[in-house]
Amino acid sequence: MKTKGTIVAHNNKHTINFEEPILRPSRIRLISASFYNSWNALKSAAEITITNNSSKKQTGINIPSGHYTLKSMANKLTKLFNKNDIDLSIETDISREEMAILNPNEYAIWLDLKLHELFTVILLINRITCLMAGVQPF
Repeated sequence: MKTKGTIVAHNNKHTINFEEPILRPSRIRLISASFYNSWNALKSAAEITITNNSSKKQTGINIPSGHYTLKSMANKLTKLFNKNDIDLSIETDISREEMAILNPNEYAIWLDLKLHELFTVILLINRITCLMAGVQPF
């Protein structure tokens, strides 16, 4: 008997909810599984636009589509900021699932809608705090 199920994660333990109940199983064998968290996926490229208020220079940074953890997104942004010579830095707090973009020069920063869907975004003057989707702020 083959059946499909949905896997639900609860604090790193997994529960499989089957479409049809399995009555009195003697053995169960998992033949295949695919694990990824689609909540942390950019389905298409996203963009951050940064404007230097003093020089009025605008820089668009494209973030490629893919699956990102908080740490991999922070690493990707750091590389892109450095490559484009933009004075922004990233701090992460993995235990709180929080990433902060530090903005000491108070650049105007625009995050496109795809990033707002991926993160809960809290905007302050010199700091943008991004929480993974589903995490409640504070």
